Amino acid sequence: MNQKISKTPDLSLGPVPTMIMTLGTGEEENMIAVAWTGIVNNDPPMIYVSVNPSRFSYPVLKKTGEFVLNAVSPALLQDVDFTGSVSGRDIDKWEATGLTKEPAKKLACCGIWESPVQYECKVTEVIKLPSHVMFLAEIVNVNIDPGLIDGRGDFHPEHAGLVAYMNGRYVETATEPVCDTGYTLNGQLPYESKIEAVQIYEMGLPEQICRKLYEARLYNIGDLRNVTKEYLLSLPGFGKKTVDAIIEAMAEYGTAPAEDMSVPAP
Repeated sequence: MNQKISKTPDLSLGPVPTMIMTLGTGEEENMIAVAWTGIVNNDPPMIYVSVNPSRFSYPVLKKTGEFVLNAVSPALLQDVDFTGSVSGRDIDKWEATGLTKEPAKKLACCGIWESPVQYECKVTEVIKLPSHVMFLAEIVNVNIDPGLIDGRGDFHPEHAGLVAYMNGRYVETATEPVCDTGYTLNGQLPYESKIEAVQIYEMGLPEQICRKLYEARLYNIGDLRNVTKEYLLSLPGFGKKTVDAIIEAMAEYGTAPAEDMSVPAP
């Protein structure tokens, strides 16, 4: 690993959730984009949002003490960016976006019907910070699209492809899980995808072999597992000695090329 480079402290921590917060009733109804949010307590379940006092919704939030955090799917990407770029002082964001109001079950304000997951929250504490004000809130109800719940009743947010924020960019989080938390203590193994993601240069192979594999568009163990020994031998410059070195390096991870999976999994 290369030596780290020091930088001036900034806001590049991420990814962090990207949410549309809806709040207020009547003429005070509004929605704003928030990314500085996250879980802070488990019993009761609590969340925080940090809001700049200059925001149009700030006095409404202080007055009502409640809000809905609406998770953002790729279909809502344009809406979250828009709601974070214009002010409720100048425009009715509900009308401008055309999003559908969905009455919250335990709050007076509305959520967004198009959002796959909604967190209904009641403020419990307000903490003033140098640039923002942090609102700690209890999650009093969660509304989930039934398509994200399996037959056992388990919630699978990864299937929604939720959008996150990272260093000035939006990123999708749709991916297969790597492993379950606590796997190192409960005897379970990491998901196979973790082994497949090991890069060629991490396998201890000579640089010359790594270059040849890259030229053949073989970048990680997953790629090597999908080809046979005969295929490797057919590549330009790949003799028996080179292929044997690759197979030996793969064996260190408990795997082998496609034709020979006799090596036991780790």
